[in-house]
Amino acid sequence: MTLRSKIIHDPQKYNNFSWSLLLIIAVVLIVSVDLLMQAFSEERFILSREAEFIDLGNKLIKSIEFLSKQARRYVVTLDKSDYKQYLDEINVKKTRENVIERLKILNASSAEVDALIEAKRLSDQISKIETVSMQLAMPAQDPFKQTNIIVPGQYLNKDNNKKLNIARELIFNKKYENQKQEILIKILEYQKLMTERMTRDAFSASNYTSIVMLAVIILSTLIILLVLSLIWLRVILRKAK
Repeated sequence: MTLRSKIIHDPQKYNNFSWSLLLIIAVVLIVSVDLLMQAFSEERFILSREAEFIDLGNKLIKSIEFLSKQARRYVVTLDKSDYKQYLDEINVKKTRENVIERLKILNASSAEVDALIEAKRLSDQISKIETVSMQLAMPAQDPFKQTNIIVPGQYLNKDNNKKLNIARELIFNKKYENQKQEILIKILEYQKLMTERMTRDAFSASNYTSIVMLAVIILSTLIILLVLSLIWLRVILRKAK
């Protein structure tokens, strides 16, 4: 007996089967489309998160460069506004500390966090040099003169001009530049680790999206075929009458 004969003989059976199958596939398709939307959302989230991770590294670099610039400007010009901006960055804005805290909140890998913590530690060492330099350059009666800053003894018994020259030498020399370079190396290490991890995450998310999209295409095709089969069934039944 041919398929056409079977359908004509018991059309209700094939009709019920086709509609049941169509319903099941439609439900699975709806679920798959929802998963696909979630996959697209996850990809966008990964891209936005990657941008924030990159921004955190850049913020740390900018903060360190800003502190260096303000310290150097102050020992050259003795402009109090430069010193105030330096203190504001250290004590109020606290960009370096905020970067580390945000990185932890974002659940960065321990290696990434450790790299920026080390960069921050090296930055603190430079900050001590910058502070000593500015205090040496600062006039004795300046209200910003800090008595709690420990200035090495060999710098104390000098006249003001010599102190100013020493202050400038402290942050305009090769050793100081090398220390800044060490910080940059640590930040670049962080950026390398972060990029590798985000690339893996993005690749995994992209693969998942592709699989779900393929499932949606297959299910959509099956629904179209089932609808066509139902139309064909009705045509056969009409002709049989």
